[in-house]
Parts: sequence; structure tokens; C-alpha cells
Amino acid sequence: MRSWRRLVLTSALLVALCVGWLASSAFGGGSAPTTTSTPEPRGASFSAPAATATAATLPGRLQTESVQGDSEDDPNPALARGATSQAGAATVGDIALLVGGLDPLRASIPNIARVDLRTGRSTVVGRLPRAMHDTAVTTLRGRALVMGGAFRNRIYGATYAVDGRGRVFEQGRLPHARAGAGAASAADGSFAVLAGGRQRNGPSIDVLRTVDGRTFETIGRLLHPVEHPGVVVADGAVWVVGGEVDGIPQAFVQRVDLSSGTTVEGAPLPQALSAASVFVAGGSVFVAGGRTTSGRSNEILHLDTRTAPPPVVETAPGAAPTTDAVVTPVPTVGVASFAGRLPTTRSDAAVVVSGDTATMIGGLVTYTRPQPKVHAGTTAAPKLYDQATATSVRITVT
Repeated sequence: MRSWRRLVLTSALLVALCVGWLASSAFGGGSAPTTTSTPEPRGASFSAPAATATAATLPGRLQTESVQGDSEDDPNPALARGATSQAGAATVGDIALLVGGLDPLRASIPNIARVDLRTGRSTVVGRLPRAMHDTAVTTLRGRALVMGGAFRNRIYGATYAVDGRGRVFEQGRLPHARAGAGAASAADGSFAVLAGGRQRNGPSIDVLRTVDGRTFETIGRLLHPVEHPGVVVADGAVWVVGGEVDGIPQAFVQRVDLSSGTTVEGAPLPQALSAASVFVAGGSVFVAGGRTTSGRSNEILHLDTRTAPPPVVETAPGAAPTTDAVVTPVPTVGVASFAGRLPTTRSDAAVVVSGDTATMIGGLVTYTRPQPKVHAGTTAAPKLYDQATATSVRITVT
């Protein structure tokens, strides 16, 4: 009898244990099943900081050597005294120097002018050894570095240093004569770069760096050789913005890494631009004005030059990484966004920067001239003209 009772109790205990084990498995009493969650893509938050720019025309005018036949009250605005385009400019201490360029009659000039950035007025303080335009000018070690240039169909390769008094010192020569290139310098002025432009045998793809204006090293090559690009140094790279191919503006944004020399293509500009004023102010890169395929621009763009994070690859649990991976795209580097407008359309201007303020000096603008009456009561539509300007524009970024 006792054996039978012990057998019944043992059987009941075993049944209870089995039922408990099944219940715990079904309702979570055992080890918890694996759960997955999709992390927030690291690239989703990559966006350019808000940046705006305001522009105003300075009251003063450039004063350079007069061209044949002009006068202060000449009725032809295309012959305004001091009007200059396709010049180079650089800051030397607290002084801005305007170097070379084209006069209102499209002739090359040798002038070196000191520009008052508060008023826009200038004074000629020196002369280059020869008249030139399309020179690449930037600041290097406290002096203006002038590289290459053109006179009519001639292209030059000499380099010069210009001090704040307008004195010119010959430095050396470029590896190849070049004109229509863009130049920029590091934030601390320790080196300068040269990119784009044309050589005697065609467009140049080499991006050069120099620490003294005498010796040059090739640090990279452009994917798209362009003339009249805007060039800046920012975020560890040389940025070559816009430019033209066979006289046609382009929307290219090219990034040349200063460490590796690798060139990548960024997001294209909203519209093709050449001869735009590209500068770094307030820690950001801006693109102002420029030639377009239909005329000139008065827009100021902000260019995001930060490096985008790599694409985020998400793989479902248990899936093959190479077949079922989901790539979350990230924005392309070099994305441009609208930041402001110039008072008028303008291209081919020299540009210098002081703190959070940039100044576009001279350049080409478009103006309308009323046409004579065709017959009584009828006037022809106004014609558009290109003209060099003697005015400057101050751009303040926020």
C-alpha cells in the first residue's frame, strides 16, 4: 500500500514539473528570444549648418590709370575710370592689393592697386613687370603671391611676390606657364595652392602646392580640367568650384584631399558657373556671382565642405551580408544651398576676405542701354551690354 502511494506521488510530481516547464517556455519563463532594432542611420543627420550672407555696394570706386579716351564724366559707362575685371587680389596684413586685370577696353594692365575695404576706393602703388590678366593671386607668408597670367594670346609662368608697398620681387616659375587658374592659401598662410586654368598646350589638370612661390609639387589631379574656377582650401582639401570648358560654364564641384591627393566629385552646383568669387568667411565656403550659360548670376551660395560619414550598412539577423544588406545613403559632399543675393549680377571679380566679411572687387556686370526710337511713338527694346565695373561689393556672412 505504501509503495502504491509513493508511486502515485512520484508520478504527480513528474507531471507537475513537465507542465511547469512547458508553461515557462511558452510564456517567457526560459531564456528570452533574440530581438533586433534598427539603429538610427548615422548619415541621416548630416546636413549643412544654416548660413546666410548679405551684400551691399561700397560707396567708393576703383582709381587706376585711365584708358584712352575716358574721363570722369564720360557718358559711356563701359569707359568708367578704374573699371577692372579678371584681376587677382590678396590681403597683405590689413591691406588689400588688386593685381593686373583688364581695363574697360579689354586690354591687359600692369597695375598694382591698394584698395580701401571700408570704402572701395583704390590707389595705384606699383606695377607688374608686364601687363597681365587672368593671374592667380593669393596670400603667402605675409605677401601677395602672383602666379602666371596672360597677355592677349600669350601665357606666362613667372611667379612674383608683392609687399604692402607695391614692391615686386621675382620668385621663380611654374612647372608650366598657366593662366585662368584659381589660387588659395591655407588659413595660416603657410602654403598656397593652384588649380585649373589653361597651359600653352591646353587645359591643366595638375593641382600644385607651394610653400615659397619658387618650388611647386603636384598634390593631385582634377577629374575635370576647367578654366576660371573658384578655388579654396577648407576642411583638409582643395575645393575647385565651377569653371568652364571650351568657354561653357560647368557645375562641377571637385574635392582634392590634401593628404592623399585623391580627387572626388561633389554634388553639382544648382547651375553651371564660371568666374565666380569663391571664398572662406566665418568658417564656411561661399560662392558669389559668376558667369552662367545665359548671362551672369547674382546669387550667393553656401557650400557644405564637411566630409560626409560613410554609408551605413544594415544587415537583417541571419541574412547573408552580401545579398541582403541595406545601404542607407548619405548626402554627397559639397552640397550648395542658397545664402543670399548680390546687389547686381557680377562675374570675373577679384575677392578678398577679412574675418566674416568678403569684398568682391571690380568684375563684369550687365547693364541695359535704351535704344533710339524706331519711329514716332515706338522705341526698340533695350539692349544688354557687358561692362567692367569700378565698384566693389561687401559681403557679410552670418
